[in-house]
Amino acid sequence: MNCQKAQLQIVAARDGAVAEPQRAALAEHLGACPACREFAAQLTAGIAGWREQASTVPLPDVEREWYAVRRRIRTEQPARSTRSLAAWLTLPLAAAAAVAIGLYVTPGHQAPASAPHNVAAPVAMAPATDAAAPVSTVVFVDDKSGWTFVLSPDASAGSRHI
Repeated sequence: MNCQKAQLQIVAARDGAVAEPQRAALAEHLGACPACREFAAQLTAGIAGWREQASTVPLPDVEREWYAVRRRIRTEQPARSTRSLAAWLTLPLAAAAAVAIGLYVTPGHQAPASAPHNVAAPVAMAPATDAAAPVSTVVFVDDKSGWTFVLSPDASAGSRHI
């Protein structure tokens, strides 16, 4: 075992985290290495000094401190909000008003008064039926939107284009 591993195990041994075979190897190393023995002695002295100092620190009375905290909470006034309810509602109400005005002013979806010149004439509506021929054209007009969908085969490729 080298000194670096031994020093890590010395620290782990203080916490009780070293297995018995490792503890035996550590004891063997400490018997042969004065530097690691000195490290272990300094670690033990440092921990003992810390415990001694920690035991002399006066601890406050928990119950008395708790009552003092409660007293401070009761006596302090809660911070008043600088913004009133009207200030908080101004932005949402303004946004709602803008949306309402926009919906009122903007006309609904209406068909144009006259059809543009480059639009094809409307196709007659007919119920869908199976065609006798293997290739047929399907025309669908959506009553709600007015869109016309035409599905027709491409004679050269034999595939459908929308």
